[in-house]
Amino acid sequence: MIEKKFKHTDIGLLPEEWEVSTFGKEFKKLNAASYTWSETFKDGSCAYLHYGEIHTKYHDHLDVQHSDLPFISKNQAKRFNKLQNGDLIMLNASEDYDGVNDCVEIINCDKELVAGQHTIPLRPISNKLVKGFIGYIPSIPAVRMQLIENAVGTKVYGVTNEMLQTVLLPIPTRHEQQRIASALMKVDALISNLDKLIQKKQAIKKGAMQELLTGKKRLPGFKGEWKEYTLENLFNFGNGYTPSKANPLYWSNGTLPWFRMEDIRIHGRILKDSIQHITPESVKGRGLFPANSIILSTTATIGEHALLIADSLANQQFTFLSRKVNRSNIVDIMYFFHYCFLLGDWCRANVNFGGLTAVNVEDLKRYCIKLPPIDEQRTIAHVLSTMDSDISALETKRDKYRQIKQGMMRDLLTGRIRLVETSDMERKSYTVSVQKNLFDGAIAAEPHSD
Repeated sequence: MIEKKFKHTDIGLLPEEWEVSTFGKEFKKLNAASYTWSETFKDGSCAYLHYGEIHTKYHDHLDVQHSDLPFISKNQAKRFNKLQNGDLIMLNASEDYDGVNDCVEIINCDKELVAGQHTIPLRPISNKLVKGFIGYIPSIPAVRMQLIENAVGTKVYGVTNEMLQTVLLPIPTRHEQQRIASALMKVDALISNLDKLIQKKQAIKKGAMQELLTGKKRLPGFKGEWKEYTLENLFNFGNGYTPSKANPLYWSNGTLPWFRMEDIRIHGRILKDSIQHITPESVKGRGLFPANSIILSTTATIGEHALLIADSLANQQFTFLSRKVNRSNIVDIMYFFHYCFLLGDWCRANVNFGGLTAVNVEDLKRYCIKLPPIDEQRTIAHVLSTMDSDISALETKRDKYRQIKQGMMRDLLTGRIRLVETSDMERKSYTVSVQKNLFDGAIAAEPHSD
């Protein structure tokens, strides 16, 4: 194993071979355009990188050749610097600290490209930085901390170009940068491939829902007549509510599930327990809504839904749909759970914008749904649930790789684990050891030594 020697710097302990520089010494600022989405096109002469795509779609690197960026015209682009491989495009605006100075490095740039509004385009001006490694620089813990500490704003946060110039950068040797970038980009490729597969399977499931839940396609062996019902004929409707936060008796040591949109975002659409809990004293006269109820958001973020498999409550954003006791042989709850993806589309298209943005619940009650015989419903629900399970397994695998990448970045970008080459045999032994630790998700970093 290689001997690890560290030195004290203004940004903490770093390997002896690493340098400390600043953004101002290593990059020069390019100019950026300020066109909105409405001013871009599907086709054009110059690709356009909108700040929203860095926030939501591209991370660390932007592979221009395989991207689906919008375009601007040659005339729109003529006053602005054209980006090239190795340029670092950093945001200067974020609604939260997590997104402060998100960035991408440009790779595989096979067309003219211009950076858009709310970005700081930077171009390396020395030979110290290796292409591929540049995109990870803002994720170095010491750099990230400085960016957050220097962020300014009230509702929108960002680091100004002037402040950015003084942010200190730890710079590994070029050889080590190459090895770090290679290791991290391999994991990025795994994550990207999983994302593409997830998107493909989600599209397949969406197509299957459109066909199976509307009767456009029948599963083999089923020929029974579909019958039409209003939702009010099938379900009891109820309103969610929030017990008074001012009364500690309603919340202190609560044990009853009380669901919010955050529960769906974090734990998915089939929910047994909630993030927050309430006490029995907070429950109004009609009691809890029964297990196997559907909650459907009819205000705020409209059209989202979940199946609750425990007696529970939810906040006022949701309308409860609890199957009537004499309808169990008419509507299968898992079938209706999947149908709610289509019902959510209807809700988003039928919003009352007068005053509070919401779905008119009386209109929702009159919504008509055609149902196949109950056995066909259960078979359709099984087919769609199996698709969900496949997608969920891929999402779990992708999230594991994301965690692995975070661990790798924490250790490789600080020098806690080194990927430097010594003798062939030592290098192979060390690389295998590092990869095993990383991909087991249990990185055992060696302590720093002065």
